[in-house]
Amino acid sequence: VTYRGRGNLKFLSAPDIAWPAEFEVFDADIEDNIRISEKGELGTRAFKFVAIPRAPGTYTLPLLKAVSFDPMKARHVTSRAPSVTLSVGKGPQEGEGAAGMSFHHQQNVQVLNQDIRHIQLTPSRFIPRNATPWTFWGLLGLFLLGPGTFGVLAWRRSLRRAETQDRTGTRRKKAYRALGQSLRAKPDDLTPEIVGEAMEQYLMAKLGWERSALTRAAVHLHLMERDPKLAASWDELWEACELQRYGATAANTSEMAQRVLALAQTTEASWS
Repeated sequence: VTYRGRGNLKFLSAPDIAWPAEFEVFDADIEDNIRISEKGELGTRAFKFVAIPRAPGTYTLPLLKAVSFDPMKARHVTSRAPSVTLSVGKGPQEGEGAAGMSFHHQQNVQVLNQDIRHIQLTPSRFIPRNATPWTFWGLLGLFLLGPGTFGVLAWRRSLRRAETQDRTGTRRKKAYRALGQSLRAKPDDLTPEIVGEAMEQYLMAKLGWERSALTRAAVHLHLMERDPKLAASWDELWEACELQRYGATAANTSEMAQRVLALAQTTEASWS
């Protein structure tokens, strides 16, 4: 199909031809012969189709219309191409010395002494008959992705809401984790002040106290009511931390941090 004239030829697309159902039609090749002049584009644009009939018979390609605008006459003009009648005969059978035919175009379609089989009549050897297609599980996963994501976000939101409403309880639950993050540093980075502050922060979180209420005597008195043995251990460790601030070494500071972690772990087990 060739369009010839002056205008925006490069904007022309392939015509919509009503091909017979028995024809296999491939995408058209486009050939341009366009030159630019003072009056605009001038030349031709051709669409070349490769069509393969799959059954003998007589076929008619319907009338083809093209509408363009004539600026000189200020109106639309319709160009018509007449219908085409094609007669397709049955080719020679295989084994009778039939010559091979080849169609050369952008997809390199070739037919040599045989037709192209496009409908698979037997199951593929790569997919067992009783196998469930992978697309089923893929679609199922996509279907469940939305509700699953919503459920996770709702759970995290409810968890944050509970933490906001019970700040003291949340602080108590995370006390040991915060202590470990403070003390599990390089030995050279630990100081007696860091170890002592981490211990006091742990006790404040565990007891639900503020800084103003935290003293060695108050902690000892409170723990004596709950666990006398644990109260004695914390009091001894508190005293050791205070002495550690005078003449402490890196080895002693690291050892003191391990003692604080071990006693905190014992407290977690005792209060759980």
